[in-house]
Amino acid sequence: EILTGIETETEDGIKKASEKLLDMGVKNLIVTLGSKGSLHLNKENFEYHFAYKVKAIDTTAAGDSFIGGLVRKLDEENIGEAIEFATKVSAIAVTKKGAQTSIPTIEEVENFKGVKNEKE
Repeated sequence: EILTGIETETEDGIKKASEKLLDMGVKNLIVTLGSKGSLHLNKENFEYHFAYKVKAIDTTAAGDSFIGGLVRKLDEENIGEAIEFATKVSAIAVTKKGAQTSIPTIEEVENFKGVKNEKE
């Protein structure tokens, strides 16, 4: 919203702001939507990634955990698989209190068997 001047409170606003960023030269854009999941956009693709159903206790490190999980996997997997991994990392993180203490181990993420939210 700050970069584009377009309100991002609605799905339509997010799409318009995303399109503007892509027109400005951004190659790939990931928009996190909290418990609603995330969007991966580029000039050819608009892909929705569902969040996992979890009992959130503290969302303090959710975004940082997502980015950490994404970066961890981008070098070895495609962006869709990296987003899936990042989604698991952030789902686990919000079930624990604190920031650093909520970040899951690689084993926790690999063993996570969550249920996805369905898009409304």
